[in-house]
Amino acid sequence: MSDSEKNDAWSAFCGVSSADEGVRALSAASQLVKLEAGVPLIEQGSRSNCVFLITRGELKTVLFTENGHEIWLAKVTKGDLVGEISSLAQINRTSSVISTKPVDALKLSDSTFREVVHKGGRVSGAIAVLLANRLQNTTEKLAELVAMPVASRVHSELARIGTPSKADSEVFEIAEEVTVSSLGSRVHATREAASRAIGELEKRGLVRRERGTWTVIVPRDR
Repeated sequence: MSDSEKNDAWSAFCGVSSADEGVRALSAASQLVKLEAGVPLIEQGSRSNCVFLITRGELKTVLFTENGHEIWLAKVTKGDLVGEISSLAQINRTSSVISTKPVDALKLSDSTFREVVHKGGRVSGAIAVLLANRLQNTTEKLAELVAMPVASRVHSELARIGTPSKADSEVFEIAEEVTVSSLGSRVHATREAASRAIGELEKRGLVRRERGTWTVIVPRDR
């Protein structure tokens, strides 16, 4: 990737001119990294030493429970910044970010990132807006979970009728046939609502269905 392309990527992310001093500083200090699909960009629990601006590809943000079960949190695509919260707060990574498609990203050291942010200016303002938007999105997602408790009821009911795994304290297994209609009746929800809830739980990695069996993940912190 050429210097001008790096400059353009940071300019687009910040929403300011590529001639901006902060954009030039970010561009000059960043290095291109490439990942194949299935490779971690950031690992949960590791020390924060850099941030990444995604310029190509797709990743997933996941949380691993104590027993190693993967819980899906969000999708990451071109134009997204990754690792900025750990960098600014100077804390260990709270989740893992893993490529689902080949990825190009601009890597920037924590020290340079914090230096540019602390200088203020348009770049600092753009990052402040980014963090505010992320907080708003998180708040909205939490509100949705409170307002739509069907998924929580379905998850709890599946765990209740399941049998605890002897090999894994976070896993409940169901070998009997459980239909979506009967599950909806158990949690006082329509079949359609129960089906949507199961889809969401599967997407998040909390439920898996295979050959008539169910695997339900109940993280210890829940």
